[in-house]
Amino acid sequence: MATRSVLLTLLIAFTACGPQPPSGSAAEKPTFGHEHGLSSAVPCPTGSTAPLGALPLYEGSAEDFFVGPNNGGGLMRPAADFRFEHGALVIEFDVSAGMSVYGDRAWPEVVVTTASAPSPHETNGWYAAGLFGGDATVGCSFPSDRLSECRIYDHEKITANLSEHFKSGAATVFGGAPTGALATAWSRCGPSDPDDRCRDRFRLVLERDAITIFVNGVLYMQHRGLPAASQLPASLLQSPVYVYFASWAYLVEPTVVRFHWGRIAINP
Repeated sequence: MATRSVLLTLLIAFTACGPQPPSGSAAEKPTFGHEHGLSSAVPCPTGSTAPLGALPLYEGSAEDFFVGPNNGGGLMRPAADFRFEHGALVIEFDVSAGMSVYGDRAWPEVVVTTASAPSPHETNGWYAAGLFGGDATVGCSFPSDRLSECRIYDHEKITANLSEHFKSGAATVFGGAPTGALATAWSRCGPSDPDDRCRDRFRLVLERDAITIFVNGVLYMQHRGLPAASQLPASLLQSPVYVYFASWAYLVEPTVVRFHWGRIAINP
């Protein structure tokens, strides 16, 4: 099968304000088998409007601390599905991830899953990848502190956490933090810096027993030789998959968060 690729430019923007979440029997309940829906997070101030082209918000319940309090955002994906080619799925994208003004409250996230849409069953409300309960999923987040991290999910739970500090049994681990030679690989931008000077090019490579991240051509993080319990689920490797690009945030007050995504290529 020939490699299929997609090249597009995205702008994902969202606000954390809108109509009140439902109450009573329609409200979300604090249970481990958490169910979710699409809604807005908090009331908008008078006269407030969402940016043109804003996406629906996922609103997590502040009551449900076991799953994740008030995390949400917007997701987009190409219409096409993709497959692992020669044992790997390669995703390249430009995004202004190092925006220091957001701290650890907002971040871009890339999600690969067998699900063509979010599920009504949530496995982890902290991250966009947790919206696909019932399907094999991998999610990698790129926060402005430049401490990249990835999580692998089976159909019900996280089976591997990968970062500078968590190896999930990987035989070899490299990087994941802006230290030493990696300190300048990933940009860090202030609130007055133009967006086009803040975007970095990321390359995410997924394999059965490895996840690798490059930033601007520099190897930034790698976990290789994952044990069987921490590897990508077989259904990801053998089935069509969908690639989501999320702008995700911890929503604690009316907020406008804007991440600019540029070039995107899948299996380039």
